[in-house]
Amino acid sequence: MLTVYNLFLLTTCMETLSSFKESGFVSKKEWVFPNHYVFYMKFLVPFVLAGVFYDIYQNSINKLLIVVIIYYAYLIADYITAFLHCYKIDDSYSIADYPVEDGYAVVDTMYGYASHHHFFPSGWKDVSDSTILASAVFAFTLPLILIHFIRDKAIKITLYFIVLFLIMAPLAHKYAHEKLHERPTPFIIDMLSSYGILLPPKKHQTHHVENNYNWGLLSGKSDPILNFFVRKICNDYKKCPMEKTIRHAKENSVDNIVKIKFVGDIEGKLVCKINGNLIVKIDSL
Repeated sequence: MLTVYNLFLLTTCMETLSSFKESGFVSKKEWVFPNHYVFYMKFLVPFVLAGVFYDIYQNSINKLLIVVIIYYAYLIADYITAFLHCYKIDDSYSIADYPVEDGYAVVDTMYGYASHHHFFPSGWKDVSDSTILASAVFAFTLPLILIHFIRDKAIKITLYFIVLFLIMAPLAHKYAHEKLHERPTPFIIDMLSSYGILLPPKKHQTHHVENNYNWGLLSGKSDPILNFFVRKICNDYKKCPMEKTIRHAKENSVDNIVKIKFVGDIEGKLVCKINGNLIVKIDSL
């Protein structure tokens, strides 16, 4: 349940730093792979996906079993996104700190405009859908090829759908934020998120306001169970999660002022404030 303080923060979300571009930063690439690689990847995506769906069709099984497989693949994929989000993307249990130069924390930007998402909650808007799709498909091409050689039809189809849902997850995440910032959202994604099939915007907003818990990126269906275990570990063993960049900002800010020097894909300096669990503009408070 959200506290009164968290509800107050929800009303101030528009004061957060929206994206790198809107703060005047330019990235050397959009996301994971260099832009010129992504350009060629986009031509391969239709062929890879066509091959996957053709293999699924060739290995068709009982229709009821297919429905069950799709449902469980959908749940498994959300759990996978949640674990990766918690332990890898947010680095929630990291004890490492950023080096400091001349009062600025030196932060590496490895993933273009999608880097350090908790500094720039709407940064995904600067990564095009085609780049997201091409990059995700390319990242899973080898697993998809290996799945092709599995002989058991049920296992093969299950793994195919898990990967397909994982490919969809970054788009679900992106448009959860686009909807929160009142920007256009594709009709099908808007409809699916409104029914909770894809990540609902308000549900994901709590992840940024609380800055921990609710890590699912496909639908958030994994959140209750994962939250339960993580909270139990937090309460029993005092090992509690906190997204790395926000933890550093809380521990190293002076009078709530946060000074950051970006290096890597994006270069430049930023001065902002920490407000609860959110990074906000200096002139917004």
